[in-house]
Amino acid sequence: MQQTGQNFRLLISFGETSTPDQQAQIMNGARQAMQQAGSQVTGSEHLVNVGMRIFRGQTNNPSALQTFAGTTNQQTGVQNCEVDVLKPK
Repeated sequence: MQQTGQNFRLLISFGETSTPDQQAQIMNGARQAMQQAGSQVTGSEHLVNVGMRIFRGQTNNPSALQTFAGTTNQQTGVQNCEVDVLKPK
């Protein structure tokens, strides 16, 4: 029986002083974290004018994504990183 994951939204907003290299490194980390958490990304947005990336999808391990967000918040160039776990409708 396939376990259905929980819906999540991962939001990363970059600081004004972040470099493209920092952003690429953080995005790679986000992709790895989502993969390791058994996540399936169903959509993403790139809000260029405000330096924000949003991923939506399903995960079987929301706590791993929340750990990633906490760690990412400490990194240079990141203004905010948060994960919202959405209750299934």
